[in-house]
Amino acid sequence: MDGVSLFERTRSVIGVGAELSTLGSMLERSMAAEGIALDVVPQDVFRLEQFRNSDQFMFAQAGIPSILVTEGLRYERTPFPDGVARYAAWAEERYHTPFDDLHQPMDLSAAAQHVSLIRRFALDLADSSEEPRWYDGSPFLNARLRSHQEGR
Repeated sequence: MDGVSLFERTRSVIGVGAELSTLGSMLERSMAAEGIALDVVPQDVFRLEQFRNSDQFMFAQAGIPSILVTEGLRYERTPFPDGVARYAAWAEERYHTPFDDLHQPMDLSAAAQHVSLIRRFALDLADSSEEPRWYDGSPFLNARLRSHQEGR
């Protein structure tokens, strides 16, 4: 997992790629225990290309279930439409560009919250007896089946 919340503390997270594997429902359970909602991915902000552009995509291509956990759009101080617009502009202008660096404005309390939520999710995954798996119809399912067959 990578990334961190930049703008402000939030009441939700988004799991980009959550619909592709059981990691989405696992994330939802972890966040519910923290009082955090799992937002539906707004199609005008996130597209399948977001997942394909994420660092998690290389794992997915190898058949390893993966998910990009990003800050949700239900911010503590910013109204929802303004939060969506701010995030969309950032995704279009900065995400995975030379400007996506440590010189951009960052709310450190939001970053700390995000790290705490990711930690919770990682610990829940580690303690789970359920192995993450791709859903039927996922474009990455065959890669996972192949890797299992090859003993990887």
